[in-house]
Amino acid sequence: MIKFYCIDDDKEFLEKFKYLIVKYSFKKNIDITTLTSTVIPENLPSNIDAFFS
Repeated sequence: MIKFYCIDDDKEFLEKFKYLIVKYSFKKNIDITTLTSTVIPENLPSNIDAFFS
């Protein structure tokens, strides 16, 4: 499983990002999890493979 974490203050961008990642994962048959947030959390989840802000 690949985990993506994206932080941005634009909720619309986050939804588009999430949609495109999920669409790609179905196309390539890859298990991908996307986590999104509008604020930087105090404790980031463990085992994140890619982080975008």
